[in-house]
Amino acid sequence: MQAFAFLALLLVGSAAAQENHYSVFEGTYVVWFEVSRFTPKDTHEAWWLSGKVPCLDKFTKVGDEDSEPLYLHLEVRGTLSPEGHYGHLGGYSRELEVTEVLSCRRATHDEAK
Repeated sequence: MQAFAFLALLLVGSAAAQENHYSVFEGTYVVWFEVSRFTPKDTHEAWWLSGKVPCLDKFTKVGDEDSEPLYLHLEVRGTLSPEGHYGHLGGYSRELEVTEVLSCRRATHDEAK
């Protein structure tokens, strides 16, 4: 009976670990040709950012998307995926799906490093 209870807890824990995480995230967003990288504040992680980021229109011109990377500082509400392989060529450890942009501005030189 104890073995069954332990197995049940193990399975529930594994399922919970696979669930997506909905929260507020802040960090630097780099968008360029085949790049949509979000780096959470105070980390070196690289997450694929998906969803609509309406403030991009403020900082880009039509036909200007490929000229150089755009660095923005974002605070967004969204859903963070479990660890895996996401984005272009599976090169990102997680995917952050944006549901709402809370703030958006050009990243400072230090944030863009």
